[in-house]
Amino acid sequence: MGLLLVLYLCISTWTGKTLGDENGVVTVNVSQGKDAILPCSPTTKENLSFKSFKWRKDGQNVFYYDAGSHYNNGHDGQDPQFKDRVSFFQDQLGSGDASIQIQTVTIQDNGIYSCEISGLNSGSQTFNIKLLVNVPILQTREGSDVMLPCSPSGKDDLTHETFDWQKDDEQQVFLYRNGKHYNNGLTGQNENFRNRVEFFQDQLQFGNASIRIKNTKLTDSGNYSCTIPHLQPPGQKFYMKLVVQCINLKDRSQDRSDVCPKPIIGTKKTADGIREGDYRCLVKQKEFCHQIYSEESFVLISGDDKGLSPGYVAVIVAFILSAILNITLLYFLWKCTRSSGRV
Repeated sequence: MGLLLVLYLCISTWTGKTLGDENGVVTVNVSQGKDAILPCSPTTKENLSFKSFKWRKDGQNVFYYDAGSHYNNGHDGQDPQFKDRVSFFQDQLGSGDASIQIQTVTIQDNGIYSCEISGLNSGSQTFNIKLLVNVPILQTREGSDVMLPCSPSGKDDLTHETFDWQKDDEQQVFLYRNGKHYNNGLTGQNENFRNRVEFFQDQLQFGNASIRIKNTKLTDSGNYSCTIPHLQPPGQKFYMKLVVQCINLKDRSQDRSDVCPKPIIGTKKTADGIREGDYRCLVKQKEFCHQIYSEESFVLISGDDKGLSPGYVAVIVAFILSAILNITLLYFLWKCTRSSGRV
């Protein structure tokens, strides 16, 4: 039963299939850059050819149809965000279908839409539809190249346009402005991306603002945005998440020294003083947040003989036992993680 539910959710996300909640709000899930169909049909299934229906979102006029007149054939009032992006199904009006299709959806299209149908035999009916645009997640391995896609609706020629790539809304990844860019003179690029980002010059005429990040690092992981500010509809912005994965331990056969780091074992003193105090034995994984430690207090006793005093011997033995304990704990944690990953 659980497997069937997962399969159903996957199919719903891929196809944009609708789901209804307990309040009657229909939810449509669709991936960014795809087309979304928002359903609307009166319960009476009346012929809508000579009726009127209006689509709105948060005060924005999305689409309007009135007995043959609509936004796509001269009717004024459509919000610029949806201009030339929304269509309806002319051949389905006779069967009572007032659904619309929004082309190349972006995160800005997220929200609650209302479809109001007027002039019905029973009066008017209103339906609410929630559109959820899913941000793509890109995965790559450390040291490889990765392409981040960005293509606006309409596929306009971008040769004389501007597009701006940022990471986590603060790091400048790549900027192109009417032929000028970070690789031929523009300044302001974050040092982490210098000489590692390229675009596709021959694809600009086809509306392709994608970039390629070369030799990816773990620090490249994050949320990226591609903004094309001057096109219609204005302010088109696309989001994606990049996950750079550490090279698996199995790849150590490639004689690489920069694969997932080995655990580091050491000591850390937690109290002031040179001869005595509180000490911790640490076992941690570099680049990650895994850290296991034990804490003991030791008092070092000096002796007059030239050999090791009992206090020094006790400290050494305690350190060895503590290290063995922590390594054992780390080993069982690793085994447990591997077992969970195979389930």
